[in-house]
Amino acid sequence: MPRESTSRGGKASSSSTRPNATKPRANNTSDRWQKASGASRTGDVDMDNDSPGPGEDANEVKRIPDDLLTRILHDFFQREDTRMSKAANHAVGKYFEIFVQEAIARTAQESDGRFLEVEDLEKIVPQLLMDV
Repeated sequence: MPRESTSRGGKASSSSTRPNATKPRANNTSDRWQKASGASRTGDVDMDNDSPGPGEDANEVKRIPDDLLTRILHDFFQREDTRMSKAANHAVGKYFEIFVQEAIARTAQESDGRFLEVEDLEKIVPQLLMDV
């Protein structure tokens, strides 16, 4: 398999091209927090409705696009020529996904209202970072 690298601009370069198709996948962590909190997988967290909306797949988990994640990471690298493999980028993306899901689950569990606000998530972040 050819080796891939990511440039500073967030575009992957490789000798082979593959379409970026997102496949629905099951995620036990996501299922756990959805059942515990009643959160929908996309959009606002609705504490009263855990069924998918029109046009939504019940097994689809929203992810940070690979190009956006690469761009964010490269903005924090100290050296311009730092590179990450696709596998490392995917692993970091998985950590981000789990972190966000756990933050939403904890916030939804403690929330009194129907919708979560940014302030609700900000309150839980310090403890969540310590748990990582």
